[in-house]
Amino acid sequence: MIILLDPYKQTNFKMRRCLKAVGYDEKKILDFAAPNNVIEKVRSALNSEVSIDMIIADVYFKGDITSLRIIREFDSVPALWKTPFILYSNETDKGVVEQYMRYARHIPLIYILKSNNDNFITETISNLSKYIERNIVYMDIEMKAMDIIETRDFRRISSIAAEISKIKWEKKDIQAYRLDALLGEIYFNFWKESNKRLKEIQEKLYKTARGTSAYDAIKTGLTDEEGKNNFLLENVERNLDSAYGENPDFWKANYVLYEISIEKGDYKRAKEYLIKLIRLFPEEFAYSYQLGRIYAMENQYNLAMQYFEDASKKAVTEGVSGIDEEDILDITNESMKMAQKILKKSNAADFTDLKKIKEDSEDRYLLDIIKKNNAQVRTVLYQVSKKSAGDKAVQADYQNKIAVTFRRSGDYVMANNTYQEAIRLDPENPIIRLNYAACLALLNLFDQAKGEVLKAKEYNKGDIDEEIINSIISLIDARNIDGIKRMLV
Repeated sequence: MIILLDPYKQTNFKMRRCLKAVGYDEKKILDFAAPNNVIEKVRSALNSEVSIDMIIADVYFKGDITSLRIIREFDSVPALWKTPFILYSNETDKGVVEQYMRYARHIPLIYILKSNNDNFITETISNLSKYIERNIVYMDIEMKAMDIIETRDFRRISSIAAEISKIKWEKKDIQAYRLDALLGEIYFNFWKESNKRLKEIQEKLYKTARGTSAYDAIKTGLTDEEGKNNFLLENVERNLDSAYGENPDFWKANYVLYEISIEKGDYKRAKEYLIKLIRLFPEEFAYSYQLGRIYAMENQYNLAMQYFEDASKKAVTEGVSGIDEEDILDITNESMKMAQKILKKSNAADFTDLKKIKEDSEDRYLLDIIKKNNAQVRTVLYQVSKKSAGDKAVQADYQNKIAVTFRRSGDYVMANNTYQEAIRLDPENPIIRLNYAACLALLNLFDQAKGEVLKAKEYNKGDIDEEIINSIISLIDARNIDGIKRMLV
């Protein structure tokens, strides 16, 4: 099967001629106009174990990222790591290829200009196996690395380290930094686990009486774990420093170094790696989001909101294309935590009480941006929800999430109305009932709120922890608005 993405409805006679000249059957070429349809077809083919020979994407102009979603969607799927992705374009700007190369971390990427003659295109397609072979070494090692990390089999590290060393010695043209980064990632995952065990042993030692045999046994275990931890850290840093030194722009080296910095609590270095990752992947919202979280933790609210806003814009753009809306809501969660700190500092109850905050102040400016971000998220949730108009339960879930954005913005009336619509669509959903109950309490409608909590308890089939339901009942009985707000931050 050959997937041909042609969003501009070109006929692509030349490409079809060349494919036929190589020996591909015309019936094997499937045309698609939208990336979503390609993704759906590829998933279906993978589930049915149908072979995909190649994916060809017609890229028409600089800045066109319609087909970029396919690479981003499938680059992490090992079953496609030997499936060539051909960029077929009139665009001669190297920046277009580089944009795709950043995301083609595993899938072999080939660039073919439409202006090339038939012979050149035919020869390129005939030699696809050579492009694939270049990736096989890296892909085989990566799959072994993934398996070692997943199975937590520490004994296999030495064998894969020896294999990587042999490959680097025998294949002089190999990109050693890719292999070093992989090995560094393996060591990092085991080092992170070792750190966790160290803390547990240290806590246990702290609680054990000195001078006892139990204390001595725990201390011996702590010494052994510290030795193992140091060994792992040395190998993490040696391999990643080597990878970074050979190619400072290699994404994996930067990402794992960022993770190490977070694990060590070195937020200054973590920010440096995140800034670099944002430069390498300007369309990716996650790096901006993580950088915003660090700045928020450091109480640098202006910088935090700058990156939360950047992440929100990227996520909203992605949201319309199909990104998980939970990722978008994560951004609002972090910004709302920051908003709560600002509101508390100013003795403001919520977003409806902004009169206590000077209009020209930095705090007011930040709160206005946070509220604006909530509105952007709400817009994208409306847009995404339209795709599931036929499924009442899914539609109700979207209405619930939209109501959450109203509630977080202090617009309890609109939140209340939206929760009512969600309940109309899915009346026995305990999560929606509980959210609705809390919102009614925020409107001082305590009797109605109590009734909704009891319905949530009746419909609950393990979706919600009973302790949470009982806590909200207690807060409503006590008419404790501040307590309800804290639970809903």
